[in-house]
Amino acid sequence: MQRMKSASWMTGAGVLTLSAGLAVAQTATGFTVESYADVIEPRRLSFDAATGDLYVGHGSNSAREISVVSGADQSVATFGGLLSDADAVYFDSDGMLTGLAGQVLVGSGTGLFAAANGSSTPLVLPATGGFSNPTEFVSDGAGTVYFTDYQGMAVLSLNGGSVSPVVTGLAPTVEGLAIGPGGTLYTSDRSGTLRSHSGPGDTQDIWTSAGAEYRWMTESDGSGSIGEGLIVWDQTSSELLLFEDYEFSMAPTVLGTSFGGVKGLEFGPDGYLYISNSADQILRLVPIPAPGALAGLGVGLLALGRRRD
Repeated sequence: MQRMKSASWMTGAGVLTLSAGLAVAQTATGFTVESYADVIEPRRLSFDAATGDLYVGHGSNSAREISVVSGADQSVATFGGLLSDADAVYFDSDGMLTGLAGQVLVGSGTGLFAAANGSSTPLVLPATGGFSNPTEFVSDGAGTVYFTDYQGMAVLSLNGGSVSPVVTGLAPTVEGLAIGPGGTLYTSDRSGTLRSHSGPGDTQDIWTSAGAEYRWMTESDGSGSIGEGLIVWDQTSSELLLFEDYEFSMAPTVLGTSFGGVKGLEFGPDGYLYISNSADQILRLVPIPAPGALAGLGVGLLALGRRRD
């Protein structure tokens, strides 16, 4: 099934927050766009849910460490050993993927690595793993990580130290990856196509938009600040799109506008959406409280003031 995007999207009124390094302000309806941290060449993102620490891949072809943003004070430090083009990161909380809890799985053009504080150990190399350039990781929560291979035009899995092809023959610009209901994999690419992969050999074009360039995506389970669905960044329009219907029977909602140079999307343990960009920033979308909630807060503060009197 292939559906064309509606041309009558409504963006609504948003809150504009100017961010240093970008020519235009990002707008997200119902959210404040916060500058969370400054990180050089940030790419994909992965959280330690227990501490709130955020691990950030980098896009440099020169060897350097990945970064970690402290969940306590947003300070930025380096992490791991020197790696080139280490875009993809995944925090391995229980050690099922890297062999040691608390390490970070890193995908580089030179292989898959287990990064610890100050070192990086090769896990699987392209020559033996059958891949070229890991770009994005997602986990099924049961010991398997899936990743897109940008140059290999495929989705592969890592489980028990073994890499296996899951989907092949994709567009040469496949980048975004997410897991939806029932474990279905979704991919996005620069041709403006979203695809579903529900099993070996079962690939369907589920949404196509001529002229769009769908890059990065993440899945919202509806428990945080944004309703359930897939969030996709369209480079052509600089919009963040929310596909709320997994049947893809309706046009997406424009969640945000003027988001240029997006390099990664990820939900944090606080339920907020975090965004990395080419202006060396990590942004965060924080919901604006409803007027009723603000009014209630004001009444509560007045009551507290009376008690202190």
